[in-house]
Amino acid sequence: MAGYDPYSCNSLQKPYYRLIEIAIRWCGLVAHEVEILEAVGGEAIPDVKLFPQWPCLRVNCLAIEDAINNDDLAYGRDGKAVTSGEHVAPYRRTVRHHDLKEWMLKYYPGQKPEFLFDEIERGVHHSINIDDYLALQSKIEATEARVEKAKEAWLAQKEEINKLKEENKKLSSLPTKENVHPRSRRSYLTVIEALAQESLKGDIPREPYSAANDLLLIMNKHGLNLKNETVANIISDINSIREDRETEKA
Repeated sequence: MAGYDPYSCNSLQKPYYRLIEIAIRWCGLVAHEVEILEAVGGEAIPDVKLFPQWPCLRVNCLAIEDAINNDDLAYGRDGKAVTSGEHVAPYRRTVRHHDLKEWMLKYYPGQKPEFLFDEIERGVHHSINIDDYLALQSKIEATEARVEKAKEAWLAQKEEINKLKEENKKLSSLPTKENVHPRSRRSYLTVIEALAQESLKGDIPREPYSAANDLLLIMNKHGLNLKNETVANIISDINSIREDRETEKA
């Protein structure tokens, strides 16, 4: 046999309420209910001089009375329904829980007192209906999908950047004019000079760009591509070591 379920009811709820009882719950003053009821006595609405620390207590009572007087809120006598417009002494006027909830939703949608609305109802904005909720949910899912794609693209770009950084690191470690020993650099250029002479079947033209054009034609046949300027600079360096050799011989 199932045990007692403490959540099967709301201890603040009643089948119907007197005006002052509604205001007490609406204001969140249930802890002071006995004190308030004793002070109010048989009156339906607290005197203006009572409870100055809780001004909303009287204001809310007046709002409920106004709704009843203008047929905006169904009422009864001591919990029993009456015909609209039937006279009922103010202190005997009562409002059923269901009618009160409907009235509150219509006229005070931004307020959801605990005695009328459960936790889920209080957490849902009053202006959102099921269609709005589904549309909003669809937008959220679409946004999440876009974010996921953007994240994947970002990760791919990050991986590519890391690869480029690694490649740049390798390139930075290659020998250059600045970090190669002059003797080693001269040796490299001598080897290149010999290979170029062999490819050209003779001496390398002194004019750098002319020599570069001839060498590029041979390199292109083997699928090797370099800029004309790059090859011309290498020819200029070869010419420099040629001049050094000629000076040394002299």
